[in-house]
Amino acid sequence: EHTPVDEQMKLTVGKAFDIVAEQRLMDQQRISQRVEEQAWEIELRNRKKEAVSVEVEKNLYGDWELLKSSIAGTRKDAYTLIFDVPVAAGDTTVLSFRVRLNH
Repeated sequence: EHTPVDEQMKLTVGKAFDIVAEQRLMDQQRISQRVEEQAWEIELRNRKKEAVSVEVEKNLYGDWELLKSSIAGTRKDAYTLIFDVPVAAGDTTVLSFRVRLNH
């Protein structure tokens, strides 16, 4: 009743205990006073008996640019980078990417 017509909604319906994610900052370099680069790894473990696709959202602040990544990423908005990561049943996939941030 209170949902706008033709608008996108985001619902949280629960947490998946058999999909695990761990994020690690692998490298951080100051290029100048206002510019830095960061290298990230996000390890996704699928303990299910079927393959899944995990949508990973990474919030970034300032003007940012994706320099390279192991899986193609897209800009959702000014602050959000999104990856759609396939993870096979009982397997682990590591997403790695490097971003340049202008503060």
